[in-house]
Amino acid sequence: MRSFFHSIAVIILVIYYHSVTGNQNPTVSISIAQKQIFTLPDYYKKYTLSFGNSEAPIQIYKFFSFACPSCLMFYKHHFPIIQSQFIDTNQVYWTFVPYVMDIDTLYIMAATSPCTDEEKLKIFELIMEKASSWTEGDNKEQIIQTLKACGISDDIIQTNLSEANYEAVLQESLDFQECVIIDGTPTLFINGTEIPGIPSAEKLSKIITDMLNNQQGDFK
Repeated sequence: MRSFFHSIAVIILVIYYHSVTGNQNPTVSISIAQKQIFTLPDYYKKYTLSFGNSEAPIQIYKFFSFACPSCLMFYKHHFPIIQSQFIDTNQVYWTFVPYVMDIDTLYIMAATSPCTDEEKLKIFELIMEKASSWTEGDNKEQIIQTLKACGISDDIIQTNLSEANYEAVLQESLDFQECVIIDGTPTLFINGTEIPGIPSAEKLSKIITDMLNNQQGDFK
């Protein structure tokens, strides 16, 4: 089995790949394939967090990483508007999809994958609130303290953040990145189609409203 240090080296290569093949800015997503169609693999669902009615006509997947300032800003300032207007009214089913471009995202995926949805939501919200003040690089200790603040026991933390679990999470992340090719985070898919750019709540509201009015669920 590969060592944990090899796993970290692979992450570094993943980050480097995105930084040199992107648009000179790895946090800006630009569609590299016209109308790329996205379906979430079953094995990756345990890393995601969803909001709303799964039968809603509009299905949105938001790719993010915990070290992405634009992702944190969107969650704090724009997501509550979309949640109030469309998610809480059963018109949109929203899923946050973590995408490994930094070591913190790997840590959090490993730590939360066995958690219940209720535990995951509590951890997710607290980390989103705190992550903007973290330094670049390894924030494992801050993540551990956040897990403890959410009531996760030391035994569970040690198991979830073990080298063996890192290896498994990293491998599934690499498999996922072979299936879904994006330039970076944030990236948005609506009903399977990639939406270019980083839409604000206002722009996203218009897109959703147009799709609902169209009644076909297609992005125009």
